[in-house]
Amino acid sequence: MRSTVLSNGSKMARWAVSAGLAIVITVLSFAFHRPPRVVDALTGAPVEGIEILISTWRTLFEPFLGPLLFYLRADQPLIEISVLLLWLVLLLLPVVVLRTPGRGTARLSRGTLFWLAILPILLITWSAVVLVIVFAPLPSNTVRNLDPDRILVNIHSHTHYSHDGIIPPEELARWHRRNGFDAFFITEHNHHGKTLEWVRAQEQGRWVDHPLLLAGQEYSGSNHILLLGLVRDFATKDMADETAMDSAHAQGGAVIVAHWFADHRRPVLDYIQMGADGFEIANQAEGLQVDPRYLDEILRGCEAHGLLTLVSCDYHGYGSAAYAWNAIRLPGWRDLPPRSKRRAIVRILRERRGEAVRPFLYSDREFLPRALVSLTPLHNAVSYFRSLSAKQTLSWVVWIGIFTLLFRIAGSRARSRGFRLWAYLGMISACFTALVGLRLLARAGGLSGYNEIYMEYGQYFLIFGLLFFAYSVILRYGGGLKRLRLSRTKH
Repeated sequence: MRSTVLSNGSKMARWAVSAGLAIVITVLSFAFHRPPRVVDALTGAPVEGIEILISTWRTLFEPFLGPLLFYLRADQPLIEISVLLLWLVLLLLPVVVLRTPGRGTARLSRGTLFWLAILPILLITWSAVVLVIVFAPLPSNTVRNLDPDRILVNIHSHTHYSHDGIIPPEELARWHRRNGFDAFFITEHNHHGKTLEWVRAQEQGRWVDHPLLLAGQEYSGSNHILLLGLVRDFATKDMADETAMDSAHAQGGAVIVAHWFADHRRPVLDYIQMGADGFEIANQAEGLQVDPRYLDEILRGCEAHGLLTLVSCDYHGYGSAAYAWNAIRLPGWRDLPPRSKRRAIVRILRERRGEAVRPFLYSDREFLPRALVSLTPLHNAVSYFRSLSAKQTLSWVVWIGIFTLLFRIAGSRARSRGFRLWAYLGMISACFTALVGLRLLARAGGLSGYNEIYMEYGQYFLIFGLLFFAYSVILRYGGGLKRLRLSRTKH
């Protein structure tokens, strides 16, 4: 009788927790709703004529995909995910100890040993989650431009022909198309010969026809500098800043100083005097929070000298989401032939026509100051649930109910074999990590002299995955966790 009462009490408590979670999510998403929007990077005002599209697949599997995509658009995704891992590791310790049979120091020591045994599993699982965010084609929110006289352009991107890029050129074009871009510049590090070949191939119908490709280069001088609208190849190795900038201008191109706010090696005025046409004021790869001191210096210099303020994705192939667009006012651009479109875009940038160029950013949260990064797990959780639509909230409620029922059906069996589930989780995560390593190594062929990251990180992920797979197998079949097994006492 007592066992039945305890069992019913446990079931009631489980449903109460599930109902409480569903209520909290619903209240946050309805009473404190902050929908995602596209805003002007200079004023913060919402932009008209831009529609945010949410994938049906994302909505159906929101509890699985939504948090990953929300972290993908974080200010510092890798750091914030690492902080989340630390929170989970620390919170897991008291949970494990409390669920360990026994009393006093014996219970504490046994629970702590089990916690230490599963820490490597948590680490390899964290690695696998990060790799899913980076490499999986997750259905992130995209945008649709409803203004026919406005063209959306990314001024900064890389293929795997840059030393730190991990995406082939054709896939880069598809990424830009999916994220609402009408045109984009490929700006490989210190070379652009390959890009000129792809531009010619697109003009001849032998390459991806949309979006429009333009040639540029990210020149590494005293600061990284974007040379945009290039039509002839030239070597920039060992060039002085002024020479590289003059070379771009001689071809009718534009010069934009990239992420100066992250490097700030020389004063803004130096680059203005050298002939810069504008500055990036936000860069997706560097994080969207910019130190106000440096941002103010850029804005003052650009305003005083009539320079452009732009944003960029600085996309290298990491993740499926874009959250920076430059909107260029170009009436009738859809009817222009490709070469005329290129000339028109570059001319607006070269002539510094600030009235025709507006920088847009995707906004789905208020960012915490970076000094408070340790609080981002709680802040991100609240911000994420506030951003959900009614359909996404319903998806959460339904899945909470499904998992509560599944836990009720298989709960006792799963608890009795919990140690095995940890080992299986480690095996799956390790296999995925190793497969990503093999994929990178397979892509390294033919890129000698261009790409370093495929070989370097491919080896790391392969070795890392194999080592943790071996650990998980030993834990499962070598009796490691069995000796620490935390079976529940029978009622």
